[in-house]
Amino acid sequence: MDSWIGPVSAVQWHSPVAPTDLPTYNLEQLLKKLGELRKDFYPGTHSKEGFIHQIGECAQTSHEWGLTIAREAQQKSVWLNEIWQPVLGAWAATELTEQEWAAVLDILQTSVPIYKPALQSLTWLLERGIQHASAHIPAGLIRRAKGDRASPQRSLSRI
Repeated sequence: MDSWIGPVSAVQWHSPVAPTDLPTYNLEQLLKKLGELRKDFYPGTHSKEGFIHQIGECAQTSHEWGLTIAREAQQKSVWLNEIWQPVLGAWAATELTEQEWAAVLDILQTSVPIYKPALQSLTWLLERGIQHASAHIPAGLIRRAKGDRASPQRSLSRI
């Protein structure tokens, strides 16, 4: 391929926030920074896309930070995809402990407004949680994931 179009290289989105600084951000700071950034169609620039990607990376590296951001968003009724999609993706791409799975399921059961806009991410998270050999939803939490113990308004089975 190099002889036809020249050398090929990968270009990534860049975040305007240093990776070491993001874990100190709370929801309000994330929302402020998201409001300041513009979408950019060109990788390699400091962009909203890079910042959103970095939110996911941070939530994947620090499960507690991701859970804290999700709880804050839930408590403040912030249902923006720019917050929820990277956090859900991070949970799906990492190995959660039984306590973390319980916390994730508690958050999701009371976050009905994200069900429709985040359907694909939620489905991926739950599917991976059922099928993954080493990072699965613990057997004792499967009923909760299916919504058996939740009220109809709070059931994950509604997705």
